[in-house]
Amino acid sequence: MTKRFCSCLLIYLLAFICTSGFANESETAKTVQITKADNLAADSRLSKDGPSVIILYIAAPDCPFCKKLEREVLIPFIKSGDYKNKAILRKINWHSSESIIDFNGEESTPINILKSYDLKITPTLLFLDSEGNEVYERSIGYSGNEFFWYYLDVAITKSNLAIANH
Repeated sequence: MTKRFCSCLLIYLLAFICTSGFANESETAKTVQITKADNLAADSRLSKDGPSVIILYIAAPDCPFCKKLEREVLIPFIKSGDYKNKAILRKINWHSSESIIDFNGEESTPINILKSYDLKITPTLLFLDSEGNEVYERSIGYSGNEFFWYYLDVAITKSNLAIANH
């Protein structure tokens, strides 16, 4: 009877630990979101204080590669906190009709901002200075995170060097 009780207790504890871990993981995933680009002029001021590169992430809600990039790279990027003082990450929804304040402080639309950068594919990451100029080669598309973390780290480092030397 004691063996049976211990076995049941062990199974209960394992089940509790496993479900608690999954619950915390899903809660964290729900609370961590990529900040929507709604005021690029304000982001510009933050960038100047850094100096930090502004990473403008262009996504579409129906893009499976965008969802994969967010899940595998961008959400962990935010969670890590390693780039908090090195980069400002903002997201633009390709299909959104909400207005955005552009780098000049004027009201614009996502489609007008995307046209100004001649964007045609999602996901795309733009590496911008405080004036909205591209300071490093854009990242277009996403297939997996094997080398993407390295590319992202290099892009942030070189972008910030270009901004500091400008």
